[in-house]
Amino acid sequence: PSPAGDIAADYAADKAAAKLPFDAKFDWTEDARQYCSELIWNAWMAAGVDLAEDRLREPHLPFLTQPVILPDSLAGAACLKPIVALTPLAHGATDDR
Repeated sequence: PSPAGDIAADYAADKAAAKLPFDAKFDWTEDARQYCSELIWNAWMAAGVDLAEDRLREPHLPFLTQPVILPDSLAGAACLKPIVALTPLAHGATDDR
């Protein structure tokens, strides 16, 4: 693990231990409540790594009043590299692992 990874993990563990409430308003500008991808983003920001890299999204959903940090915003971070690729099975194929 990297030092940044340790810092991010500690941040997330501290928030879990504190039973941080879910942010149903998806407001990434306040920290008293956080939604899933916001928690991951904040954990890495605490370690000095911006996974979102200014890739906030504005989904067209009536309950969202501002841009949000979505999982694909984080997954596209240049500093991350895939460790496994998941592909759907072809129609009719079976997984014989």
